[in-house]
Amino acid sequence: MLGCVVILLITIVVQFHCVCTPFISYLQVTHIPRVRACPEFLALTDSFVHATIGFLSWAIVDPASIFQLKPQLFVVGLGSAFIDIDHFLAARSLRVAEVLKAPYRGVFHCSGLFILFTLCLVPVNLNYALILILVSLPHHLRDSTRRGLYLYFPYVHTKPLPKFLVQCLLVFIPWLIMLIRTKYVGNALTTKTGSSAFVV
Repeated sequence: MLGCVVILLITIVVQFHCVCTPFISYLQVTHIPRVRACPEFLALTDSFVHATIGFLSWAIVDPASIFQLKPQLFVVGLGSAFIDIDHFLAARSLRVAEVLKAPYRGVFHCSGLFILFTLCLVPVNLNYALILILVSLPHHLRDSTRRGLYLYFPYVHTKPLPKFLVQCLLVFIPWLIMLIRTKYVGNALTTKTGSSAFVV
């Protein structure tokens, strides 16, 4: 049953990204006056896609979280959207129109910084480190199709990544996290409690 749920979720992730990303790109260049005049709508739409992919990514890692409404599901989903808050910090403004003209990307979009935090967190709590990866990496990968990965402050970026590669990674990363979590996090808790439940 859970295997079927995982396969369904993977299909949804791929289709969602394939449909929504071009749609948002279209909205950004559309000649529809009401859309062009409402950058808030474009920003909310993009953040909604980030949040949805975050929810679906954790649902692939732990399908039972959908039915049990585990907190990790909401942490990853909402955290994926929360990353965009740094656009306001970079622009030093609460106006979306000013945010879109920010001279540089915010610190939460720095993949190198998140990698460093994750490596520091692994010895402390592997489960939290895996959650942090799913909060940040899918968001950064989606953005990388337009501006590349932001590796180091202030101006070290890669070239924009191919959309097909990003779509493959958006599916592969949750699978990899699920395997790591099953082998290490699950086994660690089983050793302590004698059950097969995951760390919360």
